[in-house]
Amino acid sequence: MAEKKPIQPFYLPQVSAPYSFIKQNLEEFGVFCRPVIVSVGQLKPLQKEVDLIKVTDISEVDEENLDPIFISNKDHILDGHHRTSSKKYKNGAKDKIKAIRI
Repeated sequence: MAEKKPIQPFYLPQVSAPYSFIKQNLEEFGVFCRPVIVSVGQLKPLQKEVDLIKVTDISEVDEENLDPIFISNKDHILDGHHRTSSKKYKNGAKDKIKAIRI
């Protein structure tokens, strides 16, 4: 039996389509999602490393201009590691972030 290798960051997809498009397409496949607000401290990253320059740059962006992150039902970050790290870096683990739970 082959050993499972961990997911490397460059294999993770980036979600850049509008939420309404993603929601419609997921629901066509029987996958439902809903917007939520969660504490960044409860989220579990799948990506081991983030680019600190991106994290710093994102921390300077007004929160209203940031897209929500995508998370699983078990609070794994599917897309949005840099946005989550930026919120945690800027305001601490108790800060809240907009997310789409899939």
